[in-house]
Amino acid sequence: MYNSYASFWADYRVVANYYLEFSRNINWMAAPDPKRAYGIYQQARNVQYGTMVMGRTTVDEHGRTPAMFGNALTEADHAGLGVITHADEAMHAAVGRITTVATGGMVMHYYAGVNSAWRGGRSGYHFLYNDAWLLGGAHGGAQFNLASPRWQINLWDSGRQGLTATGREAVFLDAHGYRISKTGHQTNWQNTYESFVSVDQDKSEGATFHSLVESIRSIKELRQLWRLIVPGAPHP
Repeated sequence: MYNSYASFWADYRVVANYYLEFSRNINWMAAPDPKRAYGIYQQARNVQYGTMVMGRTTVDEHGRTPAMFGNALTEADHAGLGVITHADEAMHAAVGRITTVATGGMVMHYYAGVNSAWRGGRSGYHFLYNDAWLLGGAHGGAQFNLASPRWQINLWDSGRQGLTATGREAVFLDAHGYRISKTGHQTNWQNTYESFVSVDQDKSEGATFHSLVESIRSIKELRQLWRLIVPGAPHP
């Protein structure tokens, strides 16, 4: 648990090259900003009601529907939560405004620079911010509600042969004292909702940047994810 920026920074610097590599290899991702990450960490650690939201979403992405991802959040759902959409980001980027907001447990971002478009130029998003959000939630004992089910398509990128962003989150939580809690009708994918709930508070609070990165790096093949994927669920 990080009670100061100094302790946060000291832990981050151990794996700083892991995050800098994203910026070197992904042309739309700006360099990570540890101070911004610490602000997100603090928000997540103290999130109201102790609830976060994770998973695949369908925010104004052409051709995508909730049926493709299970009970994924729709654009209307996001509007109800006060979440920022890509269209909002483009509008703010056009006038050169740069903002990072954590709402409803989700880390949202505006893009840097005038006339920036979706993934055009450098983005205000970085995996460091998402990971700081994860660590903050775990250190605060938050419950992580899944916006989309644990289908293979949601956890594993078959084209890249690696974890999706949601897959990274699920692997981290599973490795740090969290287990799945189910609600709803178990026979209907659309009506089955799940949450990651901490059952080992010491392990959750003891998570570090190093242990987070190591848990994600340990997953090299799809077969290592089978126990986190819903049996019989749709897959590519």
